[in-house]
Amino acid sequence: MIKSLLPSKDEKNTFWDIAFFVISIFLVLLIVGVIIMYSAIRPFDIVGDSMEPNLHNGNTVIIQKNYSTPVRGDVVVIKTTHIDQDGTSTQNYIIKRIVAIEGDKIGFVRAQGHDNIVYFYRDCGQGWEQVFEPYTKEYMSFGSSSVVFNKNLFKIYESVDEMKNGGYTIIEKDKFFAMGDNRNVSADSRKYGQFDVSTIAGKEIFIYEKDSFYDRFFSIFFKNKN
Repeated sequence: MIKSLLPSKDEKNTFWDIAFFVISIFLVLLIVGVIIMYSAIRPFDIVGDSMEPNLHNGNTVIIQKNYSTPVRGDVVVIKTTHIDQDGTSTQNYIIKRIVAIEGDKIGFVRAQGHDNIVYFYRDCGQGWEQVFEPYTKEYMSFGSSSVVFNKNLFKIYESVDEMKNGGYTIIEKDKFFAMGDNRNVSADSRKYGQFDVSTIAGKEIFIYEKDSFYDRFFSIFFKNKN
């Protein structure tokens, strides 16, 4: 007796049942993954040089949404509102680095012996210290202070003692202070003041270049990245 090499009707049904089950599981996981991705992350195109040398004009940053607890050193996308001359408001997004959080004290002091340099000082509850920031492109320039600093909000002091004796700023509740890594071209908290925590759109978790594999991949899901 010769056994047929072709699958029986029952065997065919079993094969297609298994195939249908596997495909269904794959589609469910794919849909769940896309939903999680949309709810958890979002891409933003970087425009300008305010975060050089770490983030470049034309790069895209993937942010983690639902980020509500500021951490010093984190790079975040911040929602800002611009009021036009006709009274209409436009929502914009800027990307900056958090350098001080609620309760911190901060101040700016002109470097002794270096007339064109401004040092950033911070007290996180353990005493004042000049903040070491290896991620910045260069020191803050005293010559650019008229552009970067809002003189109604901040002053550059001639000595640390002068700053300590009432010249510092305390970060308010549910606020944070952020600056761009390219300090001399960045419009940030030095110009706009402290940002509210509620304005944080998300934290930077991944960066990629235009026309890269990741750019093509994320463009499938996010047509408008800003």
